[in-house]
Amino acid sequence: MKKYFIYMMAVGLTTVTTISCKSTRSQTKSEQVENNLSYNVILDDQLSLIKEQKVYQIKTQNDLANIYGKLNSTRKPGVPVPKIDFDKKAVFAFALGQRNTGGYHVEIKSIEKKGDETTINYKILEPSGMAMQAITTPIYVIDIENSSKKYKLNEVK
Repeated sequence: MKKYFIYMMAVGLTTVTTISCKSTRSQTKSEQVENNLSYNVILDDQLSLIKEQKVYQIKTQNDLANIYGKLNSTRKPGVPVPKIDFDKKAVFAFALGQRNTGGYHVEIKSIEKKGDETTINYKILEPSGMAMQAITTPIYVIDIENSSKKYKLNEVK
């Protein structure tokens, strides 16, 4: 019985480790939403280690490196920090805070530009069906064309 328990713990730990190591999607992927405005997904990850739920407007390469520093604090090798031209791109990080399961995600519903203001409407999606049973700290990082003086982030329920 004791050997069976140890075996099951080893299998469970291996599974969680494998899933968490492959949870990072850091390649840039373009998406398009209402009003034909597009955005690029820079990072989509389940283990950011940012425990509070917060949306960050990242204005410098150093700010971006700080976000990736938290993400990479327990990873060897870490996820490379992308080089962004902040004169051309506006970057936003949606940290979803600590969650009890995997499967949480951000969906960008629309990006609306009116005059000098751009509004990003987003929705936090909860897991549907079966989800990884582990403590997660999801993060979703996007960039959009930097064509506004002011950005408004609006969570859609």
